[in-house]
Amino acid sequence: MSASHFSYRVKKFRETHKLTQQDLGRIMHVGGNYISMLEMGKKEPSPTLEALFSSLETHYRSDLLAERPSLPLDDNYSVRKSAISGPITNSAKNLFSVPLRQIPVISWAMAGEAHDFDELPKDWQEAVPTTVGDPKAFALRIQGNSMEPEIREGDIAVLLPSIPARNGDLVVAVIEELGVVCKRLNTPGGTFDTLELISSNPDYRTITIHRRQLRWMYPVDSIVRKMRR
Repeated sequence: MSASHFSYRVKKFRETHKLTQQDLGRIMHVGGNYISMLEMGKKEPSPTLEALFSSLETHYRSDLLAERPSLPLDDNYSVRKSAISGPITNSAKNLFSVPLRQIPVISWAMAGEAHDFDELPKDWQEAVPTTVGDPKAFALRIQGNSMEPEIREGDIAVLLPSIPARNGDLVVAVIEELGVVCKRLNTPGGTFDTLELISSNPDYRTITIHRRQLRWMYPVDSIVRKMRR
């Protein structure tokens, strides 16, 4: 889609619903100045932002103007949900029902030094926006290529410490003597005594461990991918 056509859609939608640029920015979790640049064609929408706006065009409700954080959406990032058996697409209702908030991004090395959630560093410099409800949620920048092509080095995984991992989940775990891994979880026999951690990259073997070897293991809610590297 051309930037000029998207600019027209944004301005037409805003004027039809009698919204200010600040109003529309609040709904889309960006600033009013960002909406202005979109309308003037000075910004091209990311695929994530374009999908968000398309859902808004279809499902707009006046109550979306309720107070919520206005966070910048980086044009260079896209977000997708992880799942047991394939991607999960958020409905428009879910996109707008939970306010965005920022969660810390932890480095691979920082995660490897922690024995549990309480030992993770609290002084962080980087953050990503998310709508996950887990109050302990944090993000981890992926290192290595063991999960390619599903996940690339540098992608950011949003983790859910308050939710137990299930068979088939994408997880991040810290394992004694092995360190940090991001793998697909398999529980042979349906128990969590023996765990298989499976790579997407066929060059990496499956890791089989006993539960007692885990320092911690959290399921991945979503992957934040930097599109421009």
